[in-house]
Amino acid sequence: MIRTIPRIKAINKSEQSRITKLNSPQKIQKFLDSIPYNSNTIYRCPLRVLKDQKAHCFDGAVFAAAILTQIGYKPLILDLYSRMIVGWQISERQNSSLVTTAIISGLIQRGKNAGIIFHSAQGSQYASKVVRDLLATNGIIQSMSK
Repeated sequence: MIRTIPRIKAINKSEQSRITKLNSPQKIQKFLDSIPYNSNTIYRCPLRVLKDQKAHCFDGAVFAAAILTQIGYKPLILDLYSRMIVGWQISERQNSSLVTTAIISGLIQRGKNAGIIFHSAQGSQYASKVVRDLLATNGIIQSMSK
């Protein structure tokens, strides 16, 4: 059974300062490595991760994605097993070229392993033929949010 926790209404100046200091993928990863692993079946939003100072692997992935999006790093490729960011790319345009470059970056960083699942939103850049072909060629299963 999944338990829920109370909603958060606001962040304080100390928390805002901590968020501001997380201005690179390396600093975000270092922060996640510094907090305790949460083995409970509670899924925390990024702000709750910051407040509680603990995270499940999925919580850490969502936290990293949220902070990276805020500082202009999108898309990013996360290894949910190790909680490491393995690929990302920056561009002024959100298009399939940006996505394929991020995927290739992740493949170079982590290599081709069996059972890789690429989960994304349903944007046209993720559903494009070039992205689907790249994933299929590398044996990567594509998954999209509803």
